[in-house]
Amino acid sequence: MKILFIHNYYTQFLQHFYKQNKEIVSTLTFKEHKRKIYEELFTASNFYSHAIRSLGHQADDIIANDWVIQKKWAMEQGISITTYPPIALNNRIGQQIFLHSWMDKIVELQIKAYRPDIVYFLDIESFSHNLLKRLKLGKYMIISQKASPILSIENYKMADMVISALPSMVEFFQKKHIQSNYVPLAFDPMVLRVIPRQKKIYTCSFVGGCSKIHTLGNKLLTDLSEQEHIDIFGYGKEFLPRFSMAYKTHHGEVWGKDMYKVLMQSAITINRHVDIAGSYAANIRLFEATGTGTMLLTDKKKNLGELFVEGKEAVAYSDVNDLVDKIRYYSSHEKERLRVAKAGQRRTLKDHTYIERMRQFLKFL
Repeated sequence: MKILFIHNYYTQFLQHFYKQNKEIVSTLTFKEHKRKIYEELFTASNFYSHAIRSLGHQADDIIANDWVIQKKWAMEQGISITTYPPIALNNRIGQQIFLHSWMDKIVELQIKAYRPDIVYFLDIESFSHNLLKRLKLGKYMIISQKASPILSIENYKMADMVISALPSMVEFFQKKHIQSNYVPLAFDPMVLRVIPRQKKIYTCSFVGGCSKIHTLGNKLLTDLSEQEHIDIFGYGKEFLPRFSMAYKTHHGEVWGKDMYKVLMQSAITINRHVDIAGSYAANIRLFEATGTGTMLLTDKKKNLGELFVEGKEAVAYSDVNDLVDKIRYYSSHEKERLRVAKAGQRRTLKDHTYIERMRQFLKFL
């Protein structure tokens, strides 16, 4: 089987990457360039394709909205791209998206060149409905993945299957007569091979985004910071009250390897879910935190016990007061904190890797 994974990266990360690596635009080939980006370990990186290859199949990746690398691929193929330059717009949750024209055209050419059996979109809403129609006519199987707010359902109707880490979203798609299956997110142990062990310098951290879709989480961080010191990292500082302690202790964006280093440097890290998650634990921070060996202190969800043994592999909190009490308790009880952190890491490295997730996905196929 041959699978092509189509990624769309946060434009903030891409801007950061090219600011730090200006020389690569002209000096590296397309393959070298792509490998350099994946070395940053941003979001899912090439973890899905690596897992699929480990299971005996063929797989590759495309970063569809990276104009710099996509332009390089086209130029190496002798393809003129002057007729469809990138045009960035802001969607309703504040993320940058691109008009379909150039992105559709290059991705379609890449799909035809790779000739996969399956095209796996990690952000199918960023592409035109017409592109998906053409892929269906070309007999490609289309897989989509989603666990965040849905802007439009039309593109999902073109998918043969929608994978989601949110049970409620699986149910939503099924009610719309769209084939959907539950597959949680994951951690890749290669992170531990690439990043050396770090000294603990933060008693308690939060690493993640603040945005319009995190209203409950933004309030939690604001209220928490008035009672307990917490070092905050990520995008969206502007969504926190300007004169709050949360704003003052926000250290800015960290991406990829830098994000993992902060987690490793934290004795405890706090997790909270996007509003749409409701009563379900689903986000990737559950596995990034435990995978790096940090004690996970996460919001209480009804399915958390299916992922971790509560109190032994991860600790759940019910509200801000409970969160403050547990930060103070585990900060002063190092042996218990270490026990939870080590048990959580063992569980993630055993059950919550990309290989396990892709093995589950292949069974659904």
